[in-house]
Amino acid sequence: MGVDEGTAKRPTRRADRPHVDRLALALGDNTAVAQEGKKRGLAAHWRDTSRDFINKQKLDDLYIVSYGDEIHLPAAVPSEQEFAAWLRAKGVKIDGPVKYTTDRNHPLYYYSVLCGMENGAKPFVSASAYLKGKGVLTGANYAPHANYLVTEMHYVRAFKLGAMTMPWSEDYVWQVPDLSVQVVGYLTSGLRAGAKYRNMPIMMYVMPHSPGNTPRDFRLSFYTTIAHGTKIINYFCASPLAVGTTENYIATDDLDMWRAVHDCTHEAGIFEDYVLDGKVRQAQVGLLLSSVDDIMTGASNSTLAMHNNERKAIYYALRHGQVPVDFLSEDDVIAGLARDYRVIYVAQQWLHSTAVEALTKWVGDGGTLVALCGGGFFNELNKPNPKANQLYGAASQQIKTDPQLVGKYLLEPNKPFLTKQDLPLYEPIDSVSWSLDEATPPGVMDYRGPKRIGDVPVIVWKQSLQPSDAAVLGTYRDGSPAVLVKAHGKGKAYLFGFLPGQAYLKSGLPILPPDRGSTNAAFGHYLPTTMDVNLRMRLTDDFLPGHVVDGTTTLSAGENPAGQENGGGGKHWTCELKPVQCSADLVETTCIDTPPLHGKPARLAIPLMNYSGKPIEKLTVKIPGLAKAKSVRSVERGTLAPVFTSDAMTVALPLDVADMLLIDR
Repeated sequence: MGVDEGTAKRPTRRADRPHVDRLALALGDNTAVAQEGKKRGLAAHWRDTSRDFINKQKLDDLYIVSYGDEIHLPAAVPSEQEFAAWLRAKGVKIDGPVKYTTDRNHPLYYYSVLCGMENGAKPFVSASAYLKGKGVLTGANYAPHANYLVTEMHYVRAFKLGAMTMPWSEDYVWQVPDLSVQVVGYLTSGLRAGAKYRNMPIMMYVMPHSPGNTPRDFRLSFYTTIAHGTKIINYFCASPLAVGTTENYIATDDLDMWRAVHDCTHEAGIFEDYVLDGKVRQAQVGLLLSSVDDIMTGASNSTLAMHNNERKAIYYALRHGQVPVDFLSEDDVIAGLARDYRVIYVAQQWLHSTAVEALTKWVGDGGTLVALCGGGFFNELNKPNPKANQLYGAASQQIKTDPQLVGKYLLEPNKPFLTKQDLPLYEPIDSVSWSLDEATPPGVMDYRGPKRIGDVPVIVWKQSLQPSDAAVLGTYRDGSPAVLVKAHGKGKAYLFGFLPGQAYLKSGLPILPPDRGSTNAAFGHYLPTTMDVNLRMRLTDDFLPGHVVDGTTTLSAGENPAGQENGGGGKHWTCELKPVQCSADLVETTCIDTPPLHGKPARLAIPLMNYSGKPIEKLTVKIPGLAKAKSVRSVERGTLAPVFTSDAMTVALPLDVADMLLIDR
């Protein structure tokens, strides 16, 4: 693991500041200090991508080049001839004249913006390839504020093109808070979606700045970003104010934060052999990203982006239930990569028509599609998409926005709807009740309980639905359709006409004044823990594949998140998509698999992040499919005593904030 006390600029040794070197070494710095002969420098921020400029720079000690801070790559307007050639190369057939346009209502607007983005990426593709040959990674720090917006255009396409070779974002959750610091996993998972094509390393700023961050949230962020694929951690400026070079520093007397930095950095030396050459295991639940929706909505971190808010909410709900999640793009779906997923969530109003066709085929082959107040009813030409109507069995639909949204909550049009600030006080515009009871196998007590729920709040957006050949599973207060389902072959497509994920988040948020306090008690650092578990299961578990298990009357650890018992039937339903099952809710995990290397056995790392806000005296962790292991230990607790059965390993340990299981196969 590359762990640095601060590489906001190229690190250098200074003979007049030996105390700085001593402090860095004491904290565990393994990048900037006493590492001569290894590439370790970061250059900020190169705007010139020309070969003449690059060849004038010293590259022998340069490891990372930043093209800019808190930016995205610029677009470049093509000529009409270039645009026409680009369309031909993409196989896009257009009826009528071909014209590059900036008119959002023009049928070629999507392709014009996409071409401009890819055209603007060309010099960065060339520069990044050249620098990679010199052993230099390239990136641009993505600022998450205020929406923590993950998009196909920036998180996937830029890296798939090779315009940059190191996905990179930052943790400043205490400044503009989302639901919790757990959102850094959402950002890192988005970056992983772009990194996968070329096996790129991910760097994350994980900042221990004090006052501002807290030791608990710093540790949670550190482990969560690693859990989702980060290989390089940058503290930005882990220095006292006296020697800090920016407004970011660690207060000299904040000994708890200094200890947290020391502990995390030294622990990286314990687990790095289990994560550095490993990969986060692919999930079987996907969140869809769409370049068409990115462009047609024009959403950014400074605008309203409720589709992203809902995608985050579903991400939280799945992770709270210990279900792994990936992002996948429309292009992935079109290329057939959806075959590796069992469930896909869609939160877009616009989708590429070819992607809708591919999703329909995927559903027919056995997939479960869950659309949330959208569904891609408009296509890449900004025209109605009849294939979406066929997918969901909807004759018509229309989305309306809460008429009081701006005047009562946002104050100005098209501004972000902030989770901790706006959800607690929001007054729902309607409510929905629905039932999926038909999904339970006959005669089986399903641990999820009855799959029905009532009076779920409708927040910000409401989609009026008129079914054609879909079944109505849920209704608004007035009895009109709110939830539809249509079967295709072996699978089903569900359409929710509202944003139920927002209701899930709202259920766990008290009414408190937003703040930037530097304690765990401050609302900016507050970890919500009282979300409606029944609603969570209705949004996640009800759509996850499983099977009937013959067993005892009480379910085993990790199979019973609601705390319900089997009722004495002996048969119960277990989810197939939870590779790690924990006895406590709100513990997040991932699996990082490392193949046998350099004479060492295959290894498995399981990060454990406790988002319950309090220590867990005894956490039971069950890993299905792991029937034996040479050794099992944790970073904090050392050697553990696992119990093996024919189909699983179970181990118990205390969990404070974060830890990691290290398993030799």
